[in-house]
Amino acid sequence: MKKPLCVLAFTVLAAAGSLSGQQPPVPTSPLRPVARDTREPNASPAGVIRGRILTALGRPAARASVRIVGLAGGEDSATTDVDGRYEVSGLKPGLYRVTASKPGFFPLDFGQKRAFERGTPLVLADGQTLANIDITLPMAGAITGRISDENGDPIEGLMVMALQSRFSGGRRQLLPVTQIEPRPTDDRGMYRLFGIPPGSYIIIASPSNRPLLLPGKNHVGYVPTYFPGSAMPSDAQAVTMGLSQTITGVDFVEVLAKSARVSGAAFDSNNRPLGGTVALATTDRWGGLSVTMTTTVQSDGSFQFLRAPPGEYAVQAIGPRPPDLRGEGEFSATIISVNGQDLDGVELRTSAGSRLAGRLILEGDSRGVNFKDAVMVLAPMEIAKAPANDMFLHRWRADNDGTFHMTGLTGLRRLRLLSGPPSWTIKSVKADGVDVTDEVLSFGTRAESIADLEVVLTNRAATLTGTVSDDRGGRVLDYTVVVFAIDARRWYPQSRFVKFARPTPDGTFQVTNLPAGDYYVAAVDWMQGDDLSGEWQDPEFLETLSRGASRISLDEAQRAAATPQLIVR
Repeated sequence: MKKPLCVLAFTVLAAAGSLSGQQPPVPTSPLRPVARDTREPNASPAGVIRGRILTALGRPAARASVRIVGLAGGEDSATTDVDGRYEVSGLKPGLYRVTASKPGFFPLDFGQKRAFERGTPLVLADGQTLANIDITLPMAGAITGRISDENGDPIEGLMVMALQSRFSGGRRQLLPVTQIEPRPTDDRGMYRLFGIPPGSYIIIASPSNRPLLLPGKNHVGYVPTYFPGSAMPSDAQAVTMGLSQTITGVDFVEVLAKSARVSGAAFDSNNRPLGGTVALATTDRWGGLSVTMTTTVQSDGSFQFLRAPPGEYAVQAIGPRPPDLRGEGEFSATIISVNGQDLDGVELRTSAGSRLAGRLILEGDSRGVNFKDAVMVLAPMEIAKAPANDMFLHRWRADNDGTFHMTGLTGLRRLRLLSGPPSWTIKSVKADGVDVTDEVLSFGTRAESIADLEVVLTNRAATLTGTVSDDRGGRVLDYTVVVFAIDARRWYPQSRFVKFARPTPDGTFQVTNLPAGDYYVAAVDWMQGDDLSGEWQDPEFLETLSRGASRISLDEAQRAAATPQLIVR
């Protein structure tokens, strides 16, 4: 007997990335790119990238999609012909990444060796043709199973998702794999996740939007359940699959539990009903899929969440942003545990927070650079003392004269440059004359306000280039290089002192925008990660790399070279 589903809205607050642990190699073409100069006198400097897409059996991948992405911006695409061939012309000189995809196979970059790694960027010169940019697509794997209720009957419409344990945002957490689309169970309770690269996965089944409540059971219903059948993420078991493997029989029983009502009232710093939002967000300690629910505060200050599944949550009251939009809304938070018992009378009283004013200074050749080109944020360091949802954070720019001010800051924060003029980076930060560069700043009270925050940006950062050799002195063409500060205190999340790079086709690497300082340089045969998350953010991984890394000291604006030896993991 299949059961209907009702709604508990949640938002996944995660970004997909990589999984710690080595994966089976992904087949790629053994052909090397061939650079062919096709320029004629007075010809326009338009380049060409061409190649062939094959399947793992060596057959042409007809009607495969090919994306040519410029690393400096811009994108072109093509579809392969019956022989699997493609060509994209009219390309400007620069760095490009080529990605191929086709239903039934998982997408692959040119030069990609393992799942969840990036491929090799291609360097295209004026009027150049890069030929033999070939990619072999492996068959995609699949995980299938059946989900039933406590009586063995199927449950239709549960959304099944694959998660991975990854290091992101300063902690290890379960994050959705964006390459694997969630799938619902059918009327037999069956599901099939496909397009799966090799790796280890946590399978979770959730009612589409809210727990499935059973009639007359007083809010008892089915809640998000981890394979092999537990609502606790700590009890989840990983499903490990190899290249192009299909795993069947990943069956489990959906957990039946009582959801709880969480209700209370929220008031602002003037003891008036808060005209804003209350969020219920799982804490870092919960360890499972990050979930948040939001509700609007009523005119009398009351709020409620009717069906909260078991878990540990931060209840956050967030007021409206100031009228000039320069700052964040008033804020307050408390931690609760939900285990099926209603929690009423949760009272939150927000604080006006701290004020911040200061100025931005551009050090170096700033011709053509506008202060407004730099976008910054004071990133929260802990969920219980700052908004859990990025939409409530203030992303700010300086005025035309370089000055800025904002209100409503709470919690422990670290200044980050989200985007800015090319080649510009933070050099120093002073708070009321005290050097606080890369330090965590505490906000929340009037006494913690900062009247003069001086932020210096520079375009005189260092650049590190080089090649990698093996233990016999031979040149290595496939690797990942990680450059990170010798001082472990600088291995914080999204640190400007920790960067990684993949080699260009000729085997060289380049890491830019490095602050002056002392660094480790480590080259590894493989490392899972992307620009948002991955092993390179894990202090334990960096500590391991440091034992086999070389060292280098970088000065401002220095262009240095390094030749680290490959570390085989």
